[in-house]
This record gives sequence, structure tokens and C-alpha cells, in this order.
Amino acid sequence: MKVTWTNHALEQLVQVYDYISKDSKYFAKKTVDDLTQYSKKLNQYPQLGRIVHEVNNKNIRELLHGHFRIIYKIKKDRIDILALIHTAQQFPTHYFIENE
Repeated sequence: MKVTWTNHALEQLVQVYDYISKDSKYFAKKTVDDLTQYSKKLNQYPQLGRIVHEVNNKNIRELLHGHFRIIYKIKKDRIDILALIHTAQQFPTHYFIENE
């Protein structure tokens, strides 16, 4: 399966980079690279992540990597990364209910 980052998730990835790069461009790039590389595991193992308990949909799952939740949806022919959420942030349940 192909892993695709949605525009929303890409915007969040850029925000992570921008925030970390205030202190270190090196670590900002490393963090973004680590997150995108980690998400590629879903190519072979789409069920790798656990079901997101806030949404309770078997097709919406999350991978935990460092302090981030990589939220994704399993579709018939691909996997969409829907969001990148820091574990300290409140989960935006409204976004996932509206985009079912």
C-alpha cells in the first residue's frame, strides 16, 4: 500500500519543523525525516498502529513516535496520514468526525 500525507498533515509537519528550527535546524530536519520514515512502515504493515480511542473507528489508527501521534486512515488502495499531533496537544475529535 502507498502512504500519502494529506495537506492537513503536511501543514502540521511544517509547523513542527518551524517550531523546532527556532532552536536547531538540524534537529528540526531530523525530526521531520524520522517521522516521515517511520510512517513508511505502514506500506507493509497497515495494521501496525493501534485504533485511535477518541474516534473508535477500526480504519483510523495511530503510530506513536517520540512525542508525536501519527494519525492515519486505512483505505482500500492506500493509507492517508491525516494528522500529526504532539502528545501534549488536545486531540481534535471534531476534525475526524467531520471527515469520516
